[in-house]
Amino acid sequence: MVLSAALGLVGVGLLLAWWQGLGHALPIPGIVAWASPLLIAVGIVVLAIRTRRTLARDAGGVAPRQAVIRLLLGKTSLLAGAFLAGGYAALVLLAFQALPAPLAITRVIHGGIAVIASVACSVAGRRLENACRVPPSSGDTDANTPAR
Repeated sequence: MVLSAALGLVGVGLLLAWWQGLGHALPIPGIVAWASPLLIAVGIVVLAIRTRRTLARDAGGVAPRQAVIRLLLGKTSLLAGAFLAGGYAALVLLAFQALPAPLAITRVIHGGIAVIASVACSVAGRRLENACRVPPSSGDTDANTPAR
């Protein structure tokens, strides 16, 4: 996760610096930049809650294929959210240089909200990953569980 965020920060930062070096302006993130990861995070949290409740009632309540799909969705959201958070953080850091210009303020505000929404997406992905863990049966103990 840290590597994904670092790649987003450094990769997008270098790309945006190169873009500015060509004489172009930084992009202006709008509502879509932060609304999309936020809506995805909400959907994933709902899925994580449903998965946790289902597995708490019945450990076999989720089909194996469905469990793997949910686990992969959680991992993807975790890594993509971290990458996006790093990328938007790079945009915010580069926009700070132009403050107090009006467009720089817009970039910093929307970019900052996008960082928070991307972190929320990442946290939601981690929560879904954790929800996919099957709780041990009431009779299972560590001593009785065979090694894999």
